[in-house]
Amino acid sequence: MRVSVNRWTGPETLEAALDAVDAWAGFQRGMKVLLKPNVVMGGSPKISCQGITTSPIVVAAVIDMVRQKGAGSVIIAEGSLELPSLKLDTAAAYAWSGIKALAEELCGKDTA
Repeated sequence: MRVSVNRWTGPETLEAALDAVDAWAGFQRGMKVLLKPNVVMGGSPKISCQGITTSPIVVAAVIDMVRQKGAGSVIIAEGSLELPSLKLDTAAAYAWSGIKALAEELCGKDTA
């Protein structure tokens, strides 16, 4: 297993990290790509999800990269903490993290 740790300076950071671990070796044009961001859980609008969930900026950059490489389709999938008593579930996590809005904008549908 290879690991690359890079300080975020923009989308080019992802490209450098993925190139460093030879991430494109098995990639084929037209293939379906599933992205599993770390959405974790929903939260309060009063609290920022920054540092808790994967940033929609990073997810958008990955979507752009795989589409440029010729991906046939891109799916965002996640399963988050489920605590009905606190109204926490995957749909809440998608909304709180910004991934829902991103999916609707870039993938054309709500993936939660």
